[in-house]
Amino acid sequence: EGSQFAVIGKVLVPKVVDNEMLSRKIGKLHLVGSLLCHEENSQVLLSRLEEKAGTAKKTIIPAGFELATAADLDLLENLVTRGIYSETEMNALKSYMQLSETAFFVRANVLYLGNLSVSHAAEGAMKYILGILRPMRVAPVAARDDFYARIMLEALAFFGSKVINPRRKPRSLEEWQELFESLRHKRRLSAPQQLDRDIAQGYIAHDLYARRVLEGSKVEGGTRALFGQGTAAHVGLTRAIGRSLGYLLFEAVNAERLPLETVRGAIFDNLFQHDVARKRYFEVLKLATPGVEPQARPWTSNADEEE
Repeated sequence: EGSQFAVIGKVLVPKVVDNEMLSRKIGKLHLVGSLLCHEENSQVLLSRLEEKAGTAKKTIIPAGFELATAADLDLLENLVTRGIYSETEMNALKSYMQLSETAFFVRANVLYLGNLSVSHAAEGAMKYILGILRPMRVAPVAARDDFYARIMLEALAFFGSKVINPRRKPRSLEEWQELFESLRHKRRLSAPQQLDRDIAQGYIAHDLYARRVLEGSKVEGGTRALFGQGTAAHVGLTRAIGRSLGYLLFEAVNAERLPLETVRGAIFDNLFQHDVARKRYFEVLKLATPGVEPQARPWTSNADEEE
């Protein structure tokens, strides 16, 4: 009862506990480091912090949310047990989580962060907002519609992350070209290298296609092949194109080339409806261009970290 704690490091309270018990057990908390707790327990715990600990980093999990870590191995299985996802769907989600740095699974109300940087947390938060605001997809979607819908979702999520970290930058066209040239003639490539090569090739092809569309030029070539790639390349390519667009949107809004209301409108689009996302993509791309070409690391190697 009324114990005093001195901690150098982390105080983690990842589950909601009884506040009456906390009030009885903790008299004072001397902390040099960080505190993580739920909003439901924050008032009691923060009241026990000593004044000298006022500079401790505090992470408050909003009320009604749960934090799951790598130690919570039963989380995904519980979603199957509860009937939220089938075994087949869960296996597909697990594969997607291995490829994705952030994802929001609307049906389960689960936000996944594979990278705990501030930028990726902000991106994940934006995906959560997008998932809540948009209608849930229930019908099959054509490959092209899915392609541009995912590009727009990645673009809006990246745009949101730049509000928190304006210095965040995706990979530039020139960097994708350099990567492709460095890999195209190699005979033996690892799986990540093959994936980077395929994403680079797709990014370059789509950039050429997009520029021709904006110029009103005759469009030729096999852009249709970009829409039906395997899951890994599909996730990587739509993320790469989307993050580039998100960067342009942020810069264009700041430069007053693009009204913020247009971005807000895109947030509420039913992006998986036929041709909605593609039309919105070229609308905002036209308004946002010209943009400053960004520089950064490849997405398959902890890409797009803040500087």
